[in-house]
Amino acid sequence: MAEGREQMQAVVSTLSHELRSPMAIVKAALANLREEVGGTLTDTQATWVATAERQCDRLLRLIQNHLEFSRLTSGRVRLTRTRVSLSPLLEQVRDDFQHQAKARGLELTLELEEDLPEIEADPDSLVQVLHNLIGNALRFASAQVRIEACRDMGEVRLSVCDDGPGIDPLRAAMLFDHYTQLARQADVDGYKGTGLGLAIAREIVNLHDGRLWVESIPGAGARFHCVFPAVVELVAPPPPVNPVVPAPFATAEGF
Repeated sequence: MAEGREQMQAVVSTLSHELRSPMAIVKAALANLREEVGGTLTDTQATWVATAERQCDRLLRLIQNHLEFSRLTSGRVRLTRTRVSLSPLLEQVRDDFQHQAKARGLELTLELEEDLPEIEADPDSLVQVLHNLIGNALRFASAQVRIEACRDMGEVRLSVCDDGPGIDPLRAAMLFDHYTQLARQADVDGYKGTGLGLAIAREIVNLHDGRLWVESIPGAGARFHCVFPAVVELVAPPPPVNPVVPAPFATAEGF
């Protein structure tokens, strides 16, 4: 069973690599059409081109997700860890999604505990985790998405909370299985996502020696939590006050 799954992942990874180049060419051709390089478009033609571009972008994201998941589960990923100050990073991530939140009529807020300790993490991978969690929350929220960060014993906990329909607790653990989609809603173009975003987030958190889980009650939204070990500051002991210097041994002739 495991061998068959690995073979399937290898096939998907190879196909994803092969598809990326021709899809990039298709995207460039569509951009030329949109910019009317070959002539003026009618309103109907412009609508068709816009639809094709959106679907092309989604297919490229699907390919990228497959490649990323294969890379993370290969056992060959090496993170570039550094000390990360969370406050500026989380503020930037919130700003990244403000336009999308407003377009959906949602409020996106950030609540940070004061003086959060740093964590040791790969910044780009950490941002990817947050993007996946926030993007998922915006898809299902009714009015608000909230990003939180606080101390949790010797760790730092990051949470993304939404006020959407919630998840059946008996099925919540399945969310982190690749290609799993529970109660997914299609958008205006009928797109329902890849089912890989949360699986990728979990793999990244695991590589950081952290944990990722969800708490939810049907009808009362969902709260996704991930924790990372906090950086422990080693404080040198203070020097002794007025150290006593032992007197030299006395010597006498004949000894």
